[in-house]
Amino acid sequence: MSDFQKFITNKYLYVPLMLWFSIQTFKVIYELIKTKKFNFKRIIGAGGMPSSHSAITMCISTMIGKSSGFDSSIYALSLIGIYKNDLWVSVNRDMDEANDKFAEQQERENRQMLNSTLKDYTRKTGRYF
Repeated sequence: MSDFQKFITNKYLYVPLMLWFSIQTFKVIYELIKTKKFNFKRIIGAGGMPSSHSAITMCISTMIGKSSGFDSSIYALSLIGIYKNDLWVSVNRDMDEANDKFAEQQERENRQMLNSTLKDYTRKTGRYF
């Protein structure tokens, strides 16, 4: 069997990929029903529930547990890797949300400052923009 055949018949690759595709398809169909609009970003975009990232990592870990035993060191390592990876993803998501809120606040403050400056200019000069 060639390396390519081994690659495409590796269940640790194609089962999680099929799971990812199924979850992303579900998200698209759900949003299509909910909003009556097709959103292509849901096919490849991240975020939302169900989490394809969490499902893939848990799928791989379960497959490792079934093949190597749930008492094996490789299964324990896969669970620790999932926890570490999912924790990293959630921390980054929280940071992104905090950055978005900060940017929105800065934009509001800048808009208020600009409006105030324009009002002062208009009051002092009598000219309008």
